[in-house]
Amino acid sequence: MGYQAGIDDPTDPPNVELRSVSSWDFQLRTPFAYQPKSGPAIEVPTHPNEFATSTDLASVPPLLWGLLPSYGRQLRAALLHDRLCDILNKEPDAGKACQGRRVADALFLEALRDDGDGGYEDKMNRVGWFRSQLFWTGVAYGRYWTFRKWVALILAGHVLAGVLALHLIFRLPPLGSLADALPWSWPHDNRILILIWLVTLGLSFAWGRDWKMVFISLLVGPFILPVLLVTFAAQIALNLPDRVLHRLRPNDEPPGDYGPTVTTS
Repeated sequence: MGYQAGIDDPTDPPNVELRSVSSWDFQLRTPFAYQPKSGPAIEVPTHPNEFATSTDLASVPPLLWGLLPSYGRQLRAALLHDRLCDILNKEPDAGKACQGRRVADALFLEALRDDGDGGYEDKMNRVGWFRSQLFWTGVAYGRYWTFRKWVALILAGHVLAGVLALHLIFRLPPLGSLADALPWSWPHDNRILILIWLVTLGLSFAWGRDWKMVFISLLVGPFILPVLLVTFAAQIALNLPDRVLHRLRPNDEPPGDYGPTVTTS
């Protein structure tokens, strides 16, 4: 059980080597395999392969990189998940692909928490319990967005209602400070706001096997929303000078880049 050099080679895998091919994408240069608790070992080959030419590592939105970076202890699990998703993307039956994605998401969580042979070093190299739940929440929502966009929008609205209610209850910045400017009475009534939050929390169980995804989102959303808004504003402000210089000297200055700055040659 755990990461190994190959499907038939249970020795420790080599260190991960990546080749940058764009601002967002990398190619894996060192193959490995993963042996789950049940079922056959899963091969993660180098790029390019028959299903993909590259990987974006952990598919975390750039605005959240300060909280959940795209690489780290989660790197091998992210590469494994990308491999499984690449295979499912070629599946013509959308229903089978969606069900397969659910299995891939569960394997991703298992791999994040895998303790290898149970030794101290392997236990310390796995991703912490709560952070692994956050990563799983992200890929689980990604499954809805990929296969059931309307359901994903309803889910996002469900979480947003609970997050906004909590912001108004505790007047958390920046949205909580706007409550006094709203013309309606209910944003000022904490009893109504608490009821809204409790209802959204209770309705998380209506999402069946994915209840934990909604439940966690409602708990961490109030803290993440201000980070998203501040980071977005900071990105615009910090990239504005480069964009202005590019307008003034388009032949000498590159445009401002909201993503990572890398050399791909």
